[in-house]
Amino acid sequence: MRCTNAAVVEGPEVLGKGQNFLETALEEAENERSRLSDEATKLRHLVLNAVNEAQSALHLVRSCVSEGDDEEVGHFVRSYIQNRWKISG
Repeated sequence: MRCTNAAVVEGPEVLGKGQNFLETALEEAENERSRLSDEATKLRHLVLNAVNEAQSALHLVRSCVSEGDDEEVGHFVRSYIQNRWKISG
């Protein structure tokens, strides 16, 4: 005699689905890791570009200041900012 719930108790269907669930979870985790890695790379490039821009602006200001013409310094800095970041002034 066999109990009608024997298949549920033995769980052959649950084991098969558990493996699929684990595989799906692993695949999703790998995809998410890849996406986060891509975002981190983009963020590093963004920060590097911002630092390079700041260094370029600083170099421009320092070279203008060393020439000693305050009016020219202001003009170059405004011009650089307007042209580089497309700001209307």
